[in-house]
Amino acid sequence: MTTPSAPPFFGLVVLLPWAQAAAAVSLNVSPNRLQFFTGESIRLSCEAEESSSAAGQTLRRTFTDKTETCGVDNSFRGCSGSTYTVTSLSSEDQGIYWCEDLSGQKSNNATIIVSDCPFIVDVPALPVMLGGQVTLRCRSRNGSTNPVYLFKYGKHNKPLTATPAGEFTIADVQQSDEGFYWCSDYTKMCPSCFLSVTATPLFSVPSLPTPSSLTLLRLLRHLVVISPYCVSTALLASLLCCKKKRDILPPSRWKSTQRARRNSRTSIIILLLLLSPHSISSEQKSVCVCVGSSEAAL
Repeated sequence: MTTPSAPPFFGLVVLLPWAQAAAAVSLNVSPNRLQFFTGESIRLSCEAEESSSAAGQTLRRTFTDKTETCGVDNSFRGCSGSTYTVTSLSSEDQGIYWCEDLSGQKSNNATIIVSDCPFIVDVPALPVMLGGQVTLRCRSRNGSTNPVYLFKYGKHNKPLTATPAGEFTIADVQQSDEGFYWCSDYTKMCPSCFLSVTATPLFSVPSLPTPSSLTLLRLLRHLVVISPYCVSTALLASLLCCKKKRDILPPSRWKSTQRARRNSRTSIIILLLLLSPHSISSEQKSVCVCVGSSEAAL
């Protein structure tokens, strides 16, 4: 039994995808695979991070060194704006597809291959997340798994499984799993497809603070804002209370008690002004100064 050599990376496949970064525009392929049989159906559409900006997306493709734009070139049949639907694929529908917005920003791309082989390799069209799971399989025209060998370019042309299982599961996808895969029964080989691996999602989602942290921050902010009012109110209430007790206590006892309380309240006011120069407004500071002045007059 001879080991099959790597299949020719015919024209389309040798063009590797450009860097997969989180972008505001994305290409969606349904069903999510790169290789199809002739006569199958496919739908490619442009998606935007914000639905309001989806209207500015344009679907484009490159085939045999010619770039075509959806809705502009006549050969781009069945294409309307940012959506391309084909009910019966042919070799004319092969190419590298991507989306592009008005500013020129490009999405992820997908190399669509149409084959007449008895089996094709089922590789996702969208990039696989790093650390995720993916199952590659050799697909028959009726959709079932064909029990043939699955190969990866660079693995010394040895099959990924000891027996012709027709599928191979990668439980923890790593960057080293990226590359070309194809199916073979040692007599026939289907064209290869490129498995893309990315560490970032197509659409980036900013992280938000948890509700518990937001609640704690609001509570601390309110405490800092209202604490000067509470201290000022307490000092004024204490001052009024002392005025009422002035006529009840003997003069000698009242003077010593009032002197101690005045020194204590004055120290609190000074400490409050020193520790909270930014959180206390000018009106609050004036209240504290008035309280201190009133005490000094007593």
